[in-house]
Amino acid sequence: MRYRGRNTPSPMTIEYLCPNEECEKSIEVTFTPDRPAPPCSDHDSPAFSDPGDPGELDFPEQCPHCSLPLIEEKVYDFCTDAYQDAVNDAMERYAESKYDRDR
Repeated sequence: MRYRGRNTPSPMTIEYLCPNEECEKSIEVTFTPDRPAPPCSDHDSPAFSDPGDPGELDFPEQCPHCSLPLIEEKVYDFCTDAYQDAVNDAMERYAESKYDRDR
């Protein structure tokens, strides 16, 4: 997971499986996670009014293999879960490497 700038997540490519049981082929989806509003305790700061950015999703409207229409909400939910799994894995790897260094 990479960041394009300060706390701005980069797009990631995720393989989404077609929900059609007869197809179940992989569909490439580009997902940019939400950028939450930054914490701010200074009400005069321009950052105080920064609401963050919603996530972005780039995917075909239908499966390119079987033409089944894809439901954006389901694809988005799948991508947010995949992103959270990637974050959790990265945090675990970091914790393990820090533990190994501190021994």
